[in-house]
Amino acid sequence: ERSFALESVIPLTNQVVIRFRVADEPNNDLTEGLVDDLELRTRSSDPRLFLYGPTQAGADASFFIGGFPGARFDLAWSTQRTGGSSVPNIAGSFKLGSGYRLFASGFCDATGLGKHLLVFPPTATGRTLHFQAVAGFGTPQAAFTNALSLAFP
Repeated sequence: ERSFALESVIPLTNQVVIRFRVADEPNNDLTEGLVDDLELRTRSSDPRLFLYGPTQAGADASFFIGGFPGARFDLAWSTQRTGGSSVPNIAGSFKLGSGYRLFASGFCDATGLGKHLLVFPPTATGRTLHFQAVAGFGTPQAAFTNALSLAFP
């Protein structure tokens, strides 16, 4: 088992790609490679919002909310994003513009991970949509996640 802090090696941006390469020198034999049980973890005291899947209209994508075990989450979207504003009794900044809409609620599991599957509608084409969640609303741990901005070609 090997473990290390990736941010100590490279800057963590949305351009990070993990690539595995297998080679046989002097290239005279069958070469196979296997990666088993790869695990990537984030460590943050703040709730985080992630997206897995393509950002195109009609595509399935999954939002993941890294909160805390048993926390309720509420996920919202807007066509506008702001610099952020504070909301009483919720840590962090609310960064969605006026006209935001709640579109999903759920609960984080025992590991603190919440998930919501979404099919992006055809009306998303040519637009940029902004997403943000709040985890633990109504509790002392209530906090906003980061905001995600997704452009739909």
